[in-house]
Amino acid sequence: MAALRAVRAGAVATYDADTGDVAVFVVNRHHSQAATLSVPMASFGATLRVAESWTLADDDLLAVNTADAPDRVVIRPADDVEVDDGVLRATLPPVFWTAIRLRARTGAVSAD
Repeated sequence: MAALRAVRAGAVATYDADTGDVAVFVVNRHHSQAATLSVPMASFGATLRVAESWTLADDDLLAVNTADAPDRVVIRPADDVEVDDGVLRATLPPVFWTAIRLRARTGAVSAD
């Protein structure tokens, strides 16, 4: 059973049967509370690793991109995401959107 601990948070995942990739999308609408994500991945049948993870968030809830500051709010790598002992775990900031792509682990780990 997946667990997402935060008020006003949600998650959805997709599975690509052809590639074995899993994509997880998480949102937290709480203004001050971080979200803790814990998802057992064993049902996907392969040992998965984090291929990439990205977060869109800003400390200023009213921040926007403008012509003068087009990169004020940007997507950046999500730092605290891992698959440990078959469980996807992440601690993610308040008022965020995060995408995580997981790949089946092969003999050699590549940098996608």
